[in-house]
Formats: sequence, C-alpha cells, structure tokens
Amino acid sequence: MTGSDLPSPPYRHRPGRTPHPERHPDGHRFFERLPPGLLPADPVPLAALPDARLFRYGEELFRARYWWEAHAVWEELWRAAPRGEGAETPEREALRAFIQLAAAALRQELGGHRGSRKLLGAALSGMERANRAGAAAPLAERFERLRAGAGLA
Repeated sequence: MTGSDLPSPPYRHRPGRTPHPERHPDGHRFFERLPPGLLPADPVPLAALPDARLFRYGEELFRARYWWEAHAVWEELWRAAPRGEGAETPEREALRAFIQLAAAALRQELGGHRGSRKLLGAALSGMERANRAGAAAPLAERFERLRAGAGLA
C-alpha cells in the first residue's frame, strides 16, 4: 500500500507471472484510476521534480515494492521532460536513473542479478550525469535512499 491518497494497484506486476497491467484483459490498469490532471501535460523542471505529486507517487510505489508501477509513473514524467539539443537534459537523465533503478529492483527480485547490476550501474551513471549538469542533488539523495531501501548495492 502507498501512503498517499492515490490508489495502490491491486497487485505488483511481475513480468511473466502476473497479467500485464495495460495489455492483458485482466491487467490492473492503475493509470485509469489516477485522478485527472495527475499525468504531466507540461515538462516539470528539475528543481520542481522532488515536489511533483507524480514523482512522489512513484517513490511511494517504489517503497511499497511496486517496481513496475513506479517505473511506469516515472516514465510518464520522463516522456514529458524537456529535451536538449543533441544531449539529454538533467531532467531526463535523472528520471531515466529512477526508471532504471526500478527496473534493477524488479530484475533482482525476479532473480536476474547480473541484469540488475547492469541496470543499477546505468542508473548510477545517469544520476551522476544529472548531478554534474544541474541541480539534481535533492534527487540524488532521494535516489540513494530508495536504492538502499531496496537492498541494491
């Protein structure tokens, strides 16, 4: 369960073990139960990401071990993030790091330790790039707390 007023999906999706949330007829379709206006219509600037309701919801889902669902939430923010000219923006780098962190946690839970380490390495590199390029320190701290809580070394 999440601690917010936003709904918890009825199950934690595990690829190959549970119905795909969006593609399978029995999927939980948790995006359909989210309040209107929660999904971003406009890019969220880097400094505003830690306080963005959808970002915090992703964190809650992650802490509750809804790895796939956290990944999906952060991906919505990533899709709406500002794009750079020829290089990724700090917003996109940081959000991709959180997406990869969720994927690493899911892969680890499913027994794919090698894949989990590879995803975690990519996530750490992305967060480092975001930190060098902009004011991502508050996000980096949150990233590290989530990583530690998930037992990802």
